[in-house]
Order: sequence, then structure tokens, then C-alpha cells
Amino acid sequence: MEPSPASTILLLRQKQDVIEVLMAKRSHKTDFASLYVFPGGKVDQDDISFGAESTVCDLNEGQLSNRINVESGGSSFWIAAVRECFEEVGVLLTHNSEDKLPNFKENKKERYIDYRNQLLRKKISFKQICEKENFFIKSTEIVPFAHWITPEFATRRYDTRFFITRMPENQDINHDGNELIENIWISPQSALQKVQEGKMQMILPTIKCLEQLMEFESIDNLMAHYQSLDAKDIQPNLPKFVKKDGQWKELLPGDEGY
Repeated sequence: MEPSPASTILLLRQKQDVIEVLMAKRSHKTDFASLYVFPGGKVDQDDISFGAESTVCDLNEGQLSNRINVESGGSSFWIAAVRECFEEVGVLLTHNSEDKLPNFKENKKERYIDYRNQLLRKKISFKQICEKENFFIKSTEIVPFAHWITPEFATRRYDTRFFITRMPENQDINHDGNELIENIWISPQSALQKVQEGKMQMILPTIKCLEQLMEFESIDNLMAHYQSLDAKDIQPNLPKFVKKDGQWKELLPGDEGY
């Protein structure tokens, strides 16, 4: 089965000398049931057509496609990440005509809540919201971070781009209560400790992303590092499995025997 394109976004905030990342628990009724994840989901047809028909991003289609090493449609991954973030946790990562992120503390908060509710009920598209408000996505502040592809034996496969960005000021987290039923700000170290203790369940790409975050003490350094990378510096990770001594072993690119 060919993997479906998908996007995931790591929302980050700085707490003294520790980076914290937003994690959410998926409902037991959904794919990846009861796992702790970052907001995200499939790139849908509206995301693809939106990018092709508009200038929703600050960089053009060719630049964005080159940024993540795809032949075309690069903007759709950024659009999907921003849309899913708004749908799932209520954070809107679009800039207005004054190059500012939405301020939910102002009197427009109810308008954004209504937009999100309509979006979740499929009464409005993300494209329509952006056009009504003259929003654009500042792709240079939503930075490619990792690339994971679901193993070939899986019944549902995804080709997922992971992005990092700062949590906007003057916005709040509000999980949708449907796909996501719980959210937590947590340091990568604490999250990985809870995985070891069996208190948080995660899949391998999530764990590896947390390990990547642990290499940095500040969001400034983290963002600067990944902004400086080229597409070839973020290689796809496609896990493979081999049986050795009666036990299945997971291998990643670069591992012996991969």
C-alpha cells in the first residue's frame, strides 16, 4: 500500500532552560488509539488544491517543494499541519496582513471559536477562513524537523513530515474532545521517562522526535539549527523488521543489516 501524505507539528514553549512540547492523547475510538501524539493528520485534497490555487504561504510552491524534497505540492504539507493544529488543539498558526499571529485575548476570540467549530463540522473550509481573514502561513517559522514513513507491512501507511514551531502568545490550548481527549505540556526528558514507566504510550517516531528535542536547551538554538538544514539533511526514516534468534528486531536507516 502506498503511504498517504501526512503532517505533524510540534508546538514548543520555553520554560526557563527547558523546552516543553505539547502532547495530546488520542481517543480510544481513533487510529493510534490512546497513544500520546503531536497534533497532525493526513494531507487532504483541500490542502493540495488550496496550495495550488493561492499564495497562502510566504514562500512559493517550488521553494516549499524543494524545502522538503518533493517534486510538487510542498505547500500542502504546511497547510495540513496548520489546519490540523487548529482543528485538534485550537491553535491558529496563520499570520494576518500585519504579519501577526491571531490574538485570542482580543474581542475576535469568539470569531475564531466559531471558525473552528464550523471547520470541525465541515461547514467551512480552511481555505475559506484564510480568504475571509486575509491569512497566510509564514512557512519560515514552521520548520521541517523529521520525516517518517510507516513500515511496508502496515495496513494503513503514512508518509509524514514533522514540523516544529513556537506556541503563539495570546492563544490557548483547547483539544477537540473527539480525536484528542487530553493534552499536556511536558519536557522531552519527562515524556521519555513516562514511556519507560509505562505511564505514556507512544510509537517510535514520537519517541525519536522527543530524543531529537533533548539535544537542545533553547527553542532559539533548536529553530536556528533546523532552519539552516537543507532537504537532504532530513532523510526519510522507514523502519524495517527482521527476525533474529526468534525475536523481531526493528531497524532504521544506518543500522547494521538494514
